[in-house]
Amino acid sequence: LAILLIPCLDPVAAILRRLRRRSPIHMPDREHIHHKLLDLGVSTGGILAILYSITAVLGASTILWVLNPADVSFLGVIFAWVVAVAFFLVLDRLNRRRRALENQE
Repeated sequence: LAILLIPCLDPVAAILRRLRRRSPIHMPDREHIHHKLLDLGVSTGGILAILYSITAVLGASTILWVLNPADVSFLGVIFAWVVAVAFFLVLDRLNRRRRALENQE
């Protein structure tokens, strides 16, 4: 589940976003995480590095928890998940701000 967080969270976020906007959930948009990073000027290789790094941290924290199932290592897993979700939220906020500035010009 930790390794699949990004591939699972991105489509779920897209479906929720489309339901909130009352648009068909099967219609494409440029709101996926890779589009947001592209719009911020990150290269394709940079996007892969960012997403692989997040996945590696999530996977490593989960492996450490499985090898040492203490409460502290579980908190590490929770912290890694919170950081990953916060990354999505911050990225979304940055893109909204960028679009608002573009619309003002």
